[in-house]
Amino acid sequence: MKKLIILSFFFFMCGCAQGPNSDSLSKELQAHLDTAFGLNTFEISHLKRRGHYPFSVDHDDRDHLLVYFKAIVKFKKDYKLSDWDQLNVNSLISIMGATVNGVEGVEPNGNKAGDQLRIFGTATFVEDGADWRRVSRRMTEKKRAAPTANDEKLPYRQKLDEIAALGKALHKAKAPMEIAGLDEALDQLLAATQRKVARARGEVTFATGAPGGEYFRQGSGLAKLLHTKVKSATAFPTRGSEENCRLVQAGEVMVGYSQNDVARQAYNGQGRFEVPHPDLRALASLYPEAVQIITLARSDVYSLADLKGRAINVGARGSGVRANALAILEAARLAPKDLKALGERAPREAVTALEAGEIDAMFFTSAFPSPLIHNLATRQPVRLISLDAETLKVITAKAPFLLPLEIPRVYAGMERTCTTVGVTAMLIARADAPTSEIARVLETLFSHVDALSKESLQAYFISRDTAQIGLTLPLHPAARAFFAR
Repeated sequence: MKKLIILSFFFFMCGCAQGPNSDSLSKELQAHLDTAFGLNTFEISHLKRRGHYPFSVDHDDRDHLLVYFKAIVKFKKDYKLSDWDQLNVNSLISIMGATVNGVEGVEPNGNKAGDQLRIFGTATFVEDGADWRRVSRRMTEKKRAAPTANDEKLPYRQKLDEIAALGKALHKAKAPMEIAGLDEALDQLLAATQRKVARARGEVTFATGAPGGEYFRQGSGLAKLLHTKVKSATAFPTRGSEENCRLVQAGEVMVGYSQNDVARQAYNGQGRFEVPHPDLRALASLYPEAVQIITLARSDVYSLADLKGRAINVGARGSGVRANALAILEAARLAPKDLKALGERAPREAVTALEAGEIDAMFFTSAFPSPLIHNLATRQPVRLISLDAETLKVITAKAPFLLPLEIPRVYAGMERTCTTVGVTAMLIARADAPTSEIARVLETLFSHVDALSKESLQAYFISRDTAQIGLTLPLHPAARAFFAR
């Protein structure tokens, strides 16, 4: 009986002719590739369906189908999918419904005409009368495992027990704000203690960013590659660029990820940095990050001027997002008093607030397409606000390290490309960081782009050719020697 059930399920998944067949799916995807990349860039030479999965959606009585496929995509001309200033591997993955692990054959230095990619992708369809219509799917993000507690009876155990008792007292007193404050303080204490332990062990340590973000993905991937039985490496989550610059300057971590503009402010003691951080040094530029100003497509916000009198989110304190947002608002002559509200939420909370109508727009500095914004756009189409010519002129004159960027139509709801500015993601270290360790970090970084791309889409853009673009700090001696080879 059990075998009969299994066989029935197998024939249901593989034998049913639900949704488009392989030829129809191939034509549909080819049309999307031609629209995005042009008619003479890619050719789907082979595509085979590998199964499907029917599912339901709340408040929608129509049938939905997730189709799995394997495709061979041929380059019709030379094309570099890791270029910063044209449609890249992110867009290809988005169109083909693949994951970071689902595309094989991308050459970081560019592919030649005739090269082939193997793509394991998916396409989501909804039944529309007698036909099936393709709809956007959500990009997935990895979840970080929660830290575990240490139950050993050590000298500081009494203090931990006292904190637990105080937490219970606050809960009993129904004091949610105080509990949240205690929780945040404990997070910071735990992170600081973990860094101290790693440093005491002589590990190579990285200050990255929020769990699930590109800095955290790349830092975790690089730490895995560097980790050996003889020498450990650990990546720590942080609040972002500003905190990372402080941690590196203080010697609490060896290497940090930072936006180039925030690193420059830290080095010179500008912005939120009250004193210079003269020991910071650059290791390499990694990839561009665009300042994205997002609103819902149904809103009546079309320009920076339309933000006047609106509630907007500029990003959490200590983040590069906030620094970029405030600089753009200043260049656009929008003071805090001109706005209804100026939120400082982290990106995930800001997306929730935007979707709920609590804010009218949000700033987000990130590589594109961002999984976070892509997922929002699949639920509620979005619009990206372009910088007008005058604002663009003012801000690039004031901050020449900002790069003018064009964001193509990568999110559902975008009707046109978006003109904005961007920064570069950098690796930084102290000037006195061990030369041998920094050399090992750089050698591993540039020798394992393919492996890192399995953790982060943006790793495809890491290249010695672009490693010194947008640097705003002096090079570390080991980096200078590395790039001189």
